[in-house]
Amino acid sequence: MQKKIYRNLLLIVFAVLIAYNSWAVGEKNTHSIHKINGKRPDIPGKLQFNFGFNFLTDSEKKLSVRTWNSKSLSFYYIYPFDFPRVHLSLIPGIGWGYERLNFKNAILDYNNKQVLYLDSLKGVNVEKAFLGVHYLDLPLEIRYTVRLENKEKSFFIGAGIIIRYLFSSTTKLNYDGKSTEQTQSFGTNTFQYVANVRVGVGGFSVYYRMGLNEFFKPSIAPYSSLATVHNIGLSFHLF
Repeated sequence: MQKKIYRNLLLIVFAVLIAYNSWAVGEKNTHSIHKINGKRPDIPGKLQFNFGFNFLTDSEKKLSVRTWNSKSLSFYYIYPFDFPRVHLSLIPGIGWGYERLNFKNAILDYNNKQVLYLDSLKGVNVEKAFLGVHYLDLPLEIRYTVRLENKEKSFFIGAGIIIRYLFSSTTKLNYDGKSTEQTQSFGTNTFQYVANVRVGVGGFSVYYRMGLNEFFKPSIAPYSSLATVHNIGLSFHLF
């Protein structure tokens, strides 16, 4: 299931890039492309790639994950609205987000509101236990850029919020040389609200995201945990 989703997403990205390239070639053949400061074409919007690592904040420390194996990935199309007099930009967007959590001690399976815990599996050699969730993301950011007239090379800081709608989640368990995978809701919240801050230069930035609501529905969360997901990572503009 996950491989099919990734394949479809890659096909969409390639289709967008091919369509853009065809459009750019056609435009070049019909008239000169206007450039910003003579450096690059003035292309509407940006394709943003974000990659980071997840960790949980759980006040009671009931849940824990392996951060280096808990990755965050997202692709956004963003369109900035600039306000040069105040050096500010309002940047809405839309895209796909994926969060993977490698649990040390918790959720593997979710059937009929029953959660299976790693520490309940006696005599079983659990190698990996992942939960992966896919979201439709709606990011909105306010950004201050020191030199907005040359923002491709200028320092900036930004803050905003991401509204996330869950459309797929999967668990994968590797144990005793075997592997099992299931696709269900697993008690994760349908909507996630995430605060986002970033600093960077041009198309590169470092960001920090903080979950504002519980990752699992409190009534059926493993260990009744109220944990939220945070992550830190790097961001690039692909065009």
